[in-house]
Amino acid sequence: MQGITIKNLWKKYGEVEALKGVNLNCEKGDLFCLLGPSGAGKTSLLKTIGGIEEVFSGEIFIDGHPMNGVSPQDRDIAMIFENYALYPTLTVFDNMAAPLRAPKRRHSYSKADIERVVKKTAKVLSMEGMLDRFPKQLSGGQKQRVALGRALVRQPKIFLLDEPISHLDAVIKHQMRTEIKRLHRELGITFLYATPDQLEALTMGDMIAVLKDGEIQQSGNLQQIFDSPANTFVAAFTGDPPMNLFDGTLKDINGDLCAITESFTLPLSKNARKELVKAGHVTGVTVGIRPTDISTGLLEKCPIHGNVLFMEYLGKHTVIGIEINSTLLKVKVTDKTGIEEGENIGLIFNMDKLNLFDKKTGMRIG
Repeated sequence: MQGITIKNLWKKYGEVEALKGVNLNCEKGDLFCLLGPSGAGKTSLLKTIGGIEEVFSGEIFIDGHPMNGVSPQDRDIAMIFENYALYPTLTVFDNMAAPLRAPKRRHSYSKADIERVVKKTAKVLSMEGMLDRFPKQLSGGQKQRVALGRALVRQPKIFLLDEPISHLDAVIKHQMRTEIKRLHRELGITFLYATPDQLEALTMGDMIAVLKDGEIQQSGNLQQIFDSPANTFVAAFTGDPPMNLFDGTLKDINGDLCAITESFTLPLSKNARKELVKAGHVTGVTVGIRPTDISTGLLEKCPIHGNVLFMEYLGKHTVIGIEINSTLLKVKVTDKTGIEEGENIGLIFNMDKLNLFDKKTGMRIG
């Protein structure tokens, strides 16, 4: 299936390189999330796809057709901005109708057509009773719905969403995540969704690309990003809480290859040893393990133990901060029975879930 294909895309603002050889494939109908911190290049990538910004070099294809040099209005793309960009002097109805009244489309829609399309879209967004209101009379979530509606009336091939819910409070964010996923499912249109919030990306995206400093660090589905991060940046940027990372060295102890960190020693699994052999000469490693892959156990039966510094109650889950000598790690559990702050507890690492990274490059081993 064709959708959006990016080949070796570079974008510069003077001497600043915003995008550095980006390659991306978003299949038609996907909800594809671009995840990265501020300044990673997410907005620049969306603007080049939308034709708002010219590329320095590289190619953009939509449904197999080259887009370099094609004007924004001829790309059949709708873009939703972080600040909503609503017209303050127009009602909700007129804001949503504006794209249909634009010079390119106004001859294709009669007054009755516009009213029918806007009202139908407003019903999808549960905005039927607000069409006569002005933006200043709306909440943040309602403004976001208007921005979505203004894009929906056009029935474009592709939606580009640039951090569309970042300004909303937590409750409305949750509602809008659900709303956007529902709309995507019902419409079947390609969504390219930029966000700095890893929770949004991990809960919404069919596919995810993690960006840093204008480069894609990893692209894949949720399981690939979460279970097999390509490098320490992806490991530390994803997960709630993110992956525990510790610098270590490799050493043979009584015939077992072990990763020795500042505070504990971990005997490596057979699979990990095989991957290290394939990788060649590696001595310094960064050991990574998700908080969900560590469990608590009886002190006398666990070779690793530490002191409970704090506990964060998150409803179904509890995050426990544990200090082992000078090292802090986080454990995420569903059963906190009998655990108290200040207590010394035993820890069990799921060694099959251990991640190893080259300490020099930060890249995943295996």
